[in-house]
Amino acid sequence: MFPCPNGKVPYSLQPCYSNGETWRAVNWVEQQITEGMINYFGEILYQYCGISPSDSLLFTYYRLAQKYNLPVGIHTGGAGPDHGSPDIKMEMGKPLLMKAVLTLF
Repeated sequence: MFPCPNGKVPYSLQPCYSNGETWRAVNWVEQQITEGMINYFGEILYQYCGISPSDSLLFTYYRLAQKYNLPVGIHTGGAGPDHGSPDIKMEMGKPLLMKAVLTLF
């Protein structure tokens, strides 16, 4: 799951990564892919960080998914109460915002 706002799963507040990162380093992600530890990307929770699915922060990850032919699971829509993400932008969850990403990748 990524991004992971403030290092916690938005709807459960469990830690995503041991060091509290919001984003995993791309070289680490690629290493995990080549070692068979990652075989899909999901759930991508961009709106919880207040960004759109076509934000350039995500492009490097989309390129990795494309390079290794990995499926990508995108969380569109909103969130329930007590989601633990103060930066959430519900309007970023609109599925039509995926059009640019689907065109590029």
